[in-house]
Amino acid sequence: MQDSEPQPPDPTEAYAAFSPLEIKRLQRYVDRVRAFERTDFARLETISFTLSGGVGTETTATVSGLTDQVLKQALMELRPLWLQDEAAGFQQSQALVKRHAYEKGTDAGRKAIEHVKNHTRYLDSILNGPTPIQLREIRVAQHGQVVSEEEVAPRRIFEDFLNGIYFHEDEERIARIGAWLHSELQRYIFANMVHDISHVYRSFATIVEGILAESSLRLAT
Repeated sequence: MQDSEPQPPDPTEAYAAFSPLEIKRLQRYVDRVRAFERTDFARLETISFTLSGGVGTETTATVSGLTDQVLKQALMELRPLWLQDEAAGFQQSQALVKRHAYEKGTDAGRKAIEHVKNHTRYLDSILNGPTPIQLREIRVAQHGQVVSEEEVAPRRIFEDFLNGIYFHEDEERIARIGAWLHSELQRYIFANMVHDISHVYRSFATIVEGILAESSLRLAT
């Protein structure tokens, strides 16, 4: 999220009250974000990619500043936030917050909806926008003719690594990642996407915490 992101409106003016079950879902969301913040990955200052080699020498690619164990630990906390059908994940939580802002029917509620949408827009730009290093996939027939050529979407890199390498071991996704050099390059892109996506989740958590802090937004059991 941008540093100039406007402050969210007063929760008491922006949202209709939440049920006890909804409050528990929102609390779980915040707890998961805070668990991610305690990982070593969340405290990393830099992740760098180095490509070295020259004429007549082997080309090597390395990702430094990040170990696989550190990344795995972070993904264990990030994945539940990423899952689209997880009740306490980002997708379901932001939809819940927007629904209560809509039910409130106030100017503050409309501002709250727009504020949440800024988070989903930014997430969409991470998944579908350009990356610092853009990859292109070229398919070549047996006789050497190029059959197709297209840019590789950041979302595909993210989902291929998440579900191919770190969870599920999806063979099709693993095969798509490609040769070792390409794998390291994509791993660098993936790690930076994890950082950027987590920033969206962490920013949204501050909105949720504002809601949870207001006892008037909790319906009686």
